[in-house]
Amino acid sequence: ENCTACNACVVACPKNIIELIPYESTAVVKCMSEDKGKEVRGYCSVGCIGCQICVKNCPTDAFTFENNLARINYEKCIDCLICVEKCPTKSIDNMSIVSEEFAKEFAN
Repeated sequence: ENCTACNACVVACPKNIIELIPYESTAVVKCMSEDKGKEVRGYCSVGCIGCQICVKNCPTDAFTFENNLARINYEKCIDCLICVEKCPTKSIDNMSIVSEEFAKEFAN
């Protein structure tokens, strides 16, 4: 709600785990770290572990897996949210219903 899409947070993040996404998109990878598996979980509780279940289950092939991280092609994504349902670590979330807990965790 307060985001102006100025990109300052993306540039300032020392771990490069923030990415701007299209405003109308609902599916989002919550932590953009390219560290592997358990390493990323040390500082990003919702980090991708590289299982690629999202890639295998996406009906429009909107997911790719690059540098240890699931990436969404928002031009292909149809917001079916199968990825959200299948992700075992909850690294992908439905941003149309952001939980209060998620908002508190990432506001600080």
